[in-house]
Amino acid sequence: MDELPDNRSIHIKGDAIGSAIISGDQNTVYIVYQKEERVPATRLEASNNEVGPNPYKGLSAFQEKDAANYFGREVQIARLWKAFQRLYDQPTANKQLRFLPIVGPSGCGKSSLVRAGLIPELSKKPIYGKENLKVVVMVPGESPVRSLSGILAKLTQEDSLPEITKKQSYEAAFRASAAEEKFDYLQSVVETLSDIQTTPLVIFVDQFEEVYSLCQDSSDRHIFIENLLRASASATGYVTVVATIRSDFLSKTQQHPLLNQAIGSASYNPVVQAMHPD
Repeated sequence: MDELPDNRSIHIKGDAIGSAIISGDQNTVYIVYQKEERVPATRLEASNNEVGPNPYKGLSAFQEKDAANYFGREVQIARLWKAFQRLYDQPTANKQLRFLPIVGPSGCGKSSLVRAGLIPELSKKPIYGKENLKVVVMVPGESPVRSLSGILAKLTQEDSLPEITKKQSYEAAFRASAAEEKFDYLQSVVETLSDIQTTPLVIFVDQFEEVYSLCQDSSDRHIFIENLLRASASATGYVTVVATIRSDFLSKTQQHPLLNQAIGSASYNPVVQAMHPD
């Protein structure tokens, strides 16, 4: 694992699906190079009498690196991939948000479904008409705007500015823009990414309910949600949002009409079904 110069919190390495990763501070950026589907590695590698690694995660979520050991959700993964593809197939005139909600009670496997299911599937099965995808994984935390600013700082590493400086600059710009009732700052930054026309951005917000359970600043919450929705509604098609949401927080999402519409009008069943013995 090679560290980036002058930055101890970000690392670049390869992952289980062969994509580049930029990670740090619980946030991750994946450059998903779309390839022909590969035969998955043997889930439990064992030779002679040796026992392979234990694939059981207990109560922990499966991560992207666990994709080879993740099974039993193939139907839902395929359904999510098709729903994701439809977001890109829709005519621009429809103006449907490119927002993919994944809903269910705590502990039902929402995070695992995306991290070890959908993200690796996006690598194996290309989205029609797109060369690559850039997938960022984030959790909102106590300040969703600060977390989103950290993601943008990781995405724009071309210059020599320290990450912390860029993060603070982005956060200040989000708030200044919102003070003028403008919520298109995320979209404006995304439009400056050099490869955005061929490599659209997918923002996976894991544990979206943290914007209500951890964030106590209503202004911070509003800025974050509005910027995500505006970017996912842009006719450019540069940004798609995937979000896992605890079902007991759905009443909170109704405070934001456009967010409530995005969740309620999903063209597929967004509820993660409970696992059964098979």
